[in-house]
Amino acid sequence: MRSSDSPRARLPAARQNPQNTERPSTSGSIASRIDDLERTTERVRGLYESYFLGLERRPPEQARQQLHRRLLETQATTIVNTALRFRFQTLMQRFTLLGAYWSRTMREIEAGTYRRDVLKAERHLAERGRTGRR
Repeated sequence: MRSSDSPRARLPAARQNPQNTERPSTSGSIASRIDDLERTTERVRGLYESYFLGLERRPPEQARQQLHRRLLETQATTIVNTALRFRFQTLMQRFTLLGAYWSRTMREIEAGTYRRDVLKAERHLAERGRTGRR
């Protein structure tokens, strides 16, 4: 048995690492942070949808990265309230699902197989064909 494996009492994680940033927060501050994250998620979703519709020229990657960073910061805090923890976990799952959707759609746009773009091109070609015959 090595000396590091001795059966001595271990200190709590907060004492072992004095710079540990993980600390329980009050329910009110966590609730307001989750509300803000939900609003931000919906805003980023709207920005992506406007990009996919062709209204925006660039995808909102920076807003997505900022939201992801804020979600990870919130995930590092201890949420004691079960209802708030459930809301946050649901928000994380929603962000993960939306991220997969956004990534898949971006790949389709880059590959030229995005359904909206393909249908738009077909309509455009059909319109050109009708006007060219006259």
